[in-house]
Amino acid sequence: MSFGTHDQQSGDGFDFDIDDVTSSKSTSPIVFARLGSTEVKCVGLFLFCIASTVCGFVMFLLHCFVIPGNNQLAMHASSTLPILMGFFAGSSAWSLLSTPKQIRVSAHGIEVGGSALRMIPWEQIGGVIVDANNSAWGGPAKSLRLMNSDGKLIIKIGGAIENFDRLIELAQQGIKQTTSELALADNGGPDKTAIRLGRRRAMLTGLGTVLIGFATTFLAYDGWWNYQAEKRMASEGVDGTGTVVRHFFAPNGITRRIEYEVNGDNGTSATHNVEVEKELHERLKTGDTVQVRYVPGDPDISRLITGEIQDGGDFFNSPLGIVLLGCGGLAMSIFMAVMTVLSWKGYDIKADEKGVRLTPLGK
Repeated sequence: MSFGTHDQQSGDGFDFDIDDVTSSKSTSPIVFARLGSTEVKCVGLFLFCIASTVCGFVMFLLHCFVIPGNNQLAMHASSTLPILMGFFAGSSAWSLLSTPKQIRVSAHGIEVGGSALRMIPWEQIGGVIVDANNSAWGGPAKSLRLMNSDGKLIIKIGGAIENFDRLIELAQQGIKQTTSELALADNGGPDKTAIRLGRRRAMLTGLGTVLIGFATTFLAYDGWWNYQAEKRMASEGVDGTGTVVRHFFAPNGITRRIEYEVNGDNGTSATHNVEVEKELHERLKTGDTVQVRYVPGDPDISRLITGEIQDGGDFFNSPLGIVLLGCGGLAMSIFMAVMTVLSWKGYDIKADEKGVRLTPLGK
């Protein structure tokens, strides 16, 4: 690789200092090559992505059609989590695939490609965005986006490149000589490209903030209602009977369910859709009575005395589980809300050996 040689040259007018990086003098470019292990990593990540996704999908089907009960925590741990792991591994592999075989940086621009190189003149590059990726999955720690003056993507370069940080530095130096808008960036603020990118991110982050806020509120309220219902059941519950109004299988064709109606005081009534054991399901039919324990003043609080399969979510119906869930969701919502505002302004939070600080997006 000719990086070391050309980076030290100064007599040919092409040493890539800020003042002369865009010099029109003809000279040999600095060449950056893709890391040799990239192909092997791509294959490994794609295989892991496929295996993890298939495993998660199979476990989802097993929970729907074979495994009894309605343990949501076990289902998500064995199906949703592997699918998410496969997604992140696939994203890392895709980031590796976006790494070209060769990059040549010259006074005229940046050439990207393999046997056929694509020349991108400095005049067409209006901004440089550095994205941080999830390197823990085997992908590159960074990727480089070259943007035009309208904030649109010209090309994304994966970070599996030798001396990638030096390539980023040269790209940033090159556009400083050809774009007047970067004068603001020199003073520490975001440029127009960073603001455009930040506002696109802010819309996605803001949507995620709202969804997480709603989900956390619903789950915390549901847990609190179930906790209060258990307390009332213990203090006010009485034994009684309910009437089966529906006898059926869940859409998976395996899970056995019934829907029964309970009459409370003052003419109130409520229906309950529950999963039941095989023996009870085979014995019952529509119109039969079932033995229940319920709160007469609130028939919404009821359960079968025998034969009902619980969902196994006792922890999240306890005060500790509700508090932990609520605090965790609130903390995540606040963090995402702060990131939404910062992204809208064109900033990001950067943590390195210099500490934690605000920086313009992509810098």
